[in-house]
Amino acid sequence: MPKPSWPKFSPQVSLKTYLSDRIEVGYTQFGPILGIAGTMTTQNKIVFVYHIKIDIEHLGDETHHPFDWFSFRPHEFRVGSFTGIGSKMASKFMVAPDRPFQYNIVFSDQRRYAEIKNNLKTIKMEWDYVLADAAKSSKETTYQELFQRFLQMPDIVEATAFLREMSYWREGNYSAKILITTQENKPPMEIDKSFALTNQDAQSLEENALPIIADLCRQPDILYNTSSPALK
Repeated sequence: MPKPSWPKFSPQVSLKTYLSDRIEVGYTQFGPILGIAGTMTTQNKIVFVYHIKIDIEHLGDETHHPFDWFSFRPHEFRVGSFTGIGSKMASKFMVAPDRPFQYNIVFSDQRRYAEIKNNLKTIKMEWDYVLADAAKSSKETTYQELFQRFLQMPDIVEATAFLREMSYWREGNYSAKILITTQENKPPMEIDKSFALTNQDAQSLEENALPIIADLCRQPDILYNTSSPALK
């Protein structure tokens, strides 16, 4: 069992957080994504957790990125993909002495998503136009062939390059400040962690530009690249 992470908070708060030893790093149509799993316990009273977020800093260039909780996934889910796993919207939850809370939470960078969403809408609209034109044409073509030709369209080539650029994951060390808001204390409790990405990790996540487009265009068998570095 992993050792508990002791948050920085006032003495009256009884919440303990046991984090998994890895963090999941990804890049999807919702922008840069993080996933953490673990268990929260409390010894002597009920605690409500109102919100959790993660502030990330790349230690090489000191760039900061805020991640807000996005969804809960089944706790038994393992690293591999951020899609198709029956997740539900993240919301306030309760931790009781006789009811530990197991969590597997996806966090997203909403600011970066706001920067790419118009690009995503354009891709989806262009694909709908292509499908409509194909339906009017008497020329036979498969769905997969149509999509491959779609990827070669100048506007889509440009959109693909844009999506690659919008993945800010780079090689290097990152700090991760996990901020947990309960009804018992203000400001939030803090857990300070770190992780590192390799150059291969960064390139693999950048390549998710194509799965993002395939996802938008409802292609089958989509697989996103993820990284699962050690959380220290």
